[in-house]
Amino acid sequence: MKSYPGIDPRTGWWIAILLFLGAVSCGGQPSPGEELRVLIEADPAHLDPRLGSDQASLRIHQLLYNGLVTIDEFGLPAPDLAESWEREDDRTYLFHLRPGLRFHDGRPVTARDVAYTIESIREGEVASFRKGDFEQLEAVQVVDPRTIRFRLRQPFSPFLTVLTVGIIPENRSGEIAVEPVGTGPYRLVEYRRDDRLVLAANSDYFRGVPAIPRVQFRIVPDQTSRLLELRKGSADLVYGDLFPDQIGWLQKDSRYRVIPGQSWKYDYIGFNLEDPILGNPLVRMAIAHGIDRESIRTHLLQGYARLATGMLQADHWAYESQVNRYDHDIRRAAALLDQAGFPDPDGAGPEPRFRVTYKTSNSEFARRKAAVFQEQLRRIGIQMEIRTYEWATFYEDIRAGRFQLFSLTWTGVVDPDIYRFRFHSGMIPPDGANRGRYRNPEIDLLLEEGLRETDRARRTEIYSRVQKILATDVAEISLWHRDEIAVLKAELVGFRLTPMGDYRVIAELRWERE
Repeated sequence: MKSYPGIDPRTGWWIAILLFLGAVSCGGQPSPGEELRVLIEADPAHLDPRLGSDQASLRIHQLLYNGLVTIDEFGLPAPDLAESWEREDDRTYLFHLRPGLRFHDGRPVTARDVAYTIESIREGEVASFRKGDFEQLEAVQVVDPRTIRFRLRQPFSPFLTVLTVGIIPENRSGEIAVEPVGTGPYRLVEYRRDDRLVLAANSDYFRGVPAIPRVQFRIVPDQTSRLLELRKGSADLVYGDLFPDQIGWLQKDSRYRVIPGQSWKYDYIGFNLEDPILGNPLVRMAIAHGIDRESIRTHLLQGYARLATGMLQADHWAYESQVNRYDHDIRRAAALLDQAGFPDPDGAGPEPRFRVTYKTSNSEFARRKAAVFQEQLRRIGIQMEIRTYEWATFYEDIRAGRFQLFSLTWTGVVDPDIYRFRFHSGMIPPDGANRGRYRNPEIDLLLEEGLRETDRARRTEIYSRVQKILATDVAEISLWHRDEIAVLKAELVGFRLTPMGDYRVIAELRWERE
């Protein structure tokens, strides 16, 4: 691995990086029409597509990498690096790569690169959160340079959806975190942590060279600062990172278009279920009743959200509506806390029933949301201390289980097998995303059955049961499905808002100037 001055090699994958790849110069100011200026809230936690699971990472990965398969705007698997595939039997898939594929460094993409990427996850060469996705993979066979066969241990319904992981060159594992090399529409030419990422168009991109040759992502954590940048005209696009109550100002600005739409985002409050207080389901129920989601949706989110009953949105084929719900009810919350053994020590006095800590990022929206939660829980006798961190530190604490309460957003919920990734006892990080350490043998069995089942009607029954159990256990508090909102310069054309908030649409944009 190359070394860079001022970078501690132990933490270099997320500390300030300045990279120059290829012949694109970053000096001087680009001519009008040559650059797109995008504002984003946070740095990506990791530039390696096998390791970065946060929203900022996934967005950048979409422009740097391609998987064998992608997910289309209807939530269905579609060809990406693979031009086609066939299912030879219920456990065997054969994939055919597109001809002429090349990585950013010019070398051809082969089936060996695909096999290496998947095997590096499956065999634990990297501590990937995706490892659990490939537990059912028995063998990977390189048939020829453009053909690869996957053999599963048993039928695995969501297999196509896990093949969206970005493909990297063979034996480049240690370098990808600081020198990302993929096949995507753009390649990285500069990264200054807490400041900017600059991408240059990939002249070998198999779907065609992007019309805008350079994209500059500026990291602006503060919500108000992002709005001010737009009002000054010094930004061209903000996609998914604006506060809803700021949209009205921009709708009156003829320089911009505001495009809202329903999304597959899912916001939730997570519990550390190994905590002696929060491990009590009565306490979790009380907290759920103490949170006034409708008030937050109306006032803080300005109506740009739908209340959630679980991870799946109401129009998903596996959605179950008949689950336990926890409407705002202070009296019920107080009674549950009494029942849980946490009576109010001084009645209407200032002493709380107990104290908890809530960790969050330092973004403005996250802080405002935390302040509302804090006040609402105070009304039921819980004192919640808010601790804010810069994004990478916050996210690492959540993955490591160093929290009592937190809130995060899950993006791109497609297949209900996401419940296995989130709640199976074998999916505690780093092998999955069971961050709350939820353990329930019945859920484990149902999720294992769901991944093997290929009949959709039967899968619907299985995941209906899963959703009901998780809601009864209050494994987490389902908050809402926030709308995607894009604000872009009026002369930018080609934009498509997708329910997954897909940043790959950036590669389709072009300037239409007079």
